[in-house]
Amino acid sequence: VVPSGIPADTTKLVLMSTGLKHISPTAF
Repeated sequence: VVPSGIPADTTKLVLMSTGLKHISPTAF
């Protein structure tokens, strides 16, 4: 889920940098 007003690429980079990609891989 990408919050409105926030570019998907930015959100993806933030999630990756915080390691959330391991928790919510479907977010990508």
